[in-house]
Amino acid sequence: MHKAVLAIIRAKSFEQLLQIVTTDLAVLLDVDAVTLAIETVAVPARRVPLAGIRLLKAGAVDALIGRNRHVLLACGIEGDPVLYGGAAGLVRSHALLRLSLSVEGPSGLICIGTRRPGAFYPGLGTELLGFLARALEITMGQWLALGR
Repeated sequence: MHKAVLAIIRAKSFEQLLQIVTTDLAVLLDVDAVTLAIETVAVPARRVPLAGIRLLKAGAVDALIGRNRHVLLACGIEGDPVLYGGAAGLVRSHALLRLSLSVEGPSGLICIGTRRPGAFYPGLGTELLGFLARALEITMGQWLALGR
């Protein structure tokens, strides 16, 4: 987890940050899939330009993990193609981590999936997962603020 957070904060550009999240984190966390899912009010395009980025309908984050929750762990599941795309068939356990990029910005999720059915289970400690999400929120927020 610590290596993953360090990789996130070392990103040299927003594009590299997205690449780290959608490609490198799976290796660093020893899981099968990591995606970034962001709510949008626009009609999603058929294809998002970067693999690992998923678009959700407005309100989907609350519907998936609950209005006041920041982390949802589930085991013995079948991966959702909306969250994992083509990797959904691999996912049997996942952690969904809420991202709040800004007060006025969209909500999002880091979706971490693995083929190990019992890897993420209710009751598992979530402190480090929450730390990962907060580090990503801050880093993404900084890159987005630079673009304004």
